[in-house]
Amino acid sequence: MADDLFVYPAVTLLGSVAFAVAVDSPIRNESAVSVRQFRETIKRPAVLRVSAASFCAFSLFLFLNSWMPAYATGRLGVDLAAAGAATALVPLSGVVARPGGGWLSDRLGGRRKIVILGAFVFTLPILVALTNIADAGAFAALLLGAGFFAQLGMGVFYVYVSELADAETAGTSLAVLTTFSVTGSLVTPALTGWLIEAFSWTAAFAYVIVLGVVGVAFIVTLPAASSSAG
Repeated sequence: MADDLFVYPAVTLLGSVAFAVAVDSPIRNESAVSVRQFRETIKRPAVLRVSAASFCAFSLFLFLNSWMPAYATGRLGVDLAAAGAATALVPLSGVVARPGGGWLSDRLGGRRKIVILGAFVFTLPILVALTNIADAGAFAALLLGAGFFAQLGMGVFYVYVSELADAETAGTSLAVLTTFSVTGSLVTPALTGWLIEAFSWTAAFAYVIVLGVVGVAFIVTLPAASSSAG
């Protein structure tokens, strides 16, 4: 088990080396963002709505990625190794889902909104189904589907927020989006853990399902392109 702890820093080191080799010259942005532009960016309704929707999307993903082993062992009687293997399907599906969402939105003529909306719409019934499943095989299949759809729109968020922002504040808009996304990743595992302990698994699932519905509400109110952003 102790040897496993070296896997993560080793992968991180390998990624750092690969990045250093791939990016052989500094990346610079010659534009400067003024304080006024920064204030306008964080007050821009479209940027805040897509960032809030990203908070919801990352929350769904991190709930699946963090709590499903405990759910499988506690509610389904699956041994920990099998539960961990099934849960590994969630991030594994992202290998296809994350770039696939961008490819799909391009194939649909640059329609970012419909891809993100579809990701929420398909994830929600799978979450509901997970609360009623009793078979380990079906549980793994549902996790694979939930992981795929939960991550389908993740890459598209970054493109979408850039298109909704003014050209000179695209970087600031990305920073706002990233802050919301990371906040969802940090808050949701802890909060759902508290809900499980204080109330029940049903309460935790209800919380993330409500977040998914809220995410849908934010997305449907968004414009389709930066020229119409509010």
